[in-house]
Amino acid sequence: MKICDDLTTKLSDKIQSLYRKSAPVTGRQWLLITIDRQEDTFTPLYHSWSYLSLIQDIFDIKNNAFVFMEDTKAPSQNFEICLKSDNILRANAFKGFHEAGENVDKALSEWKQEYELLNRQQSNLKDLSKSLTSAMDSIPQMTE
Repeated sequence: MKICDDLTTKLSDKIQSLYRKSAPVTGRQWLLITIDRQEDTFTPLYHSWSYLSLIQDIFDIKNNAFVFMEDTKAPSQNFEICLKSDNILRANAFKGFHEAGENVDKALSEWKQEYELLNRQQSNLKDLSKSLTSAMDSIPQMTE
């Protein structure tokens, strides 16, 4: 530990001397970033932050397919990715993740609105079919 303490002291002295020399003259502020060498800091800097590349990292996509497990007890599901048929993925594949996230959220809310509209239309059709069925059932009585 003596060696480590000596190195820390030398490093601190060096930083302080550099700060004293340059700060009053240039008005600069120093920033010291200490990073553990065991952490991988270069991969995020060199990695593309596009929507498609981040999805590939998250889901471990191989040959345009991946296995999704929502829960350890639930059975896994296999999915295939197709840029030709997936409009959302095609539109956002090479955009930045922040922009693609907003676009996906907007598309999801539009899909939910369309789904609710279809459910309402189906319930209206069921009501219409019930009324038509009851009208058909009442035809013999009305004929009499």
